[in-house]
Amino acid sequence: MFVQFLFVFTVVDHSPITLGKYIYPQWADGIGWLMFAIVVAMIPLIAIIEIIRARRAHPFLSISVSAHRYRSSPSRHLRERFIRVWCRSEESK
Repeated sequence: MFVQFLFVFTVVDHSPITLGKYIYPQWADGIGWLMFAIVVAMIPLIAIIEIIRARRAHPFLSISVSAHRYRSSPSRHLRERFIRVWCRSEESK
């Protein structure tokens, strides 16, 4: 959220980059914005990748879709309880 505030404030209050009386060219300013965008874009990208990896690592989270297969299984109740407890502990983090 802090990064978003900085981005909005910088865009609103943007002025060309200067060093003394020298004004840097616009392409240099554009490279700086591009570097900033790449770094900031990595945050949600890595978050999405980690969510996908977590779902693949724990396929039992999709048990509700295939629950009909386990109705006659004696370990069904244990499996359901484990999922409820695990999901509850993940939500509290």
